[in-house]
Amino acid sequence: MPRGGSRKHPADCKCGNCPKMGPKKRKPETIADGDKNFATRVLARIGKPGWRDYIDIAKVESDEDFALHLLVSTAGYDQFNKLLDRKLGKAVQTVNHVHDKPIDLNVNVSIAEIVRQVRQRKQEYERSRQ
Repeated sequence: MPRGGSRKHPADCKCGNCPKMGPKKRKPETIADGDKNFATRVLARIGKPGWRDYIDIAKVESDEDFALHLLVSTAGYDQFNKLLDRKLGKAVQTVNHVHDKPIDLNVNVSIAEIVRQVRQRKQEYERSRQ
């Protein structure tokens, strides 16, 4: 009695386990509504008359209004930086870390270079003995 083996699936199967299909492809995460100009519009409203009126949550009617509400509230500094990161792109973060293992370094050197170095060391050795 045979055990295991491949399962038979119809051609339009979406299970992701079929031999020809392989694993399901993952989709990249998208930002809310996919709107890339959101931060630009919110930052353009800062400083215009009435932009501080959104401290009252009852006046919030859209995503942009809510972003302004967050800017006016106590978390405004963090929200402002997040909007700038979204508009201009996030800055590079340098990371300093210690390696647990030594770093392997492979160097290619020509034989002629090695012979030249050996001859030079031999000449220096002979000069030092005289």
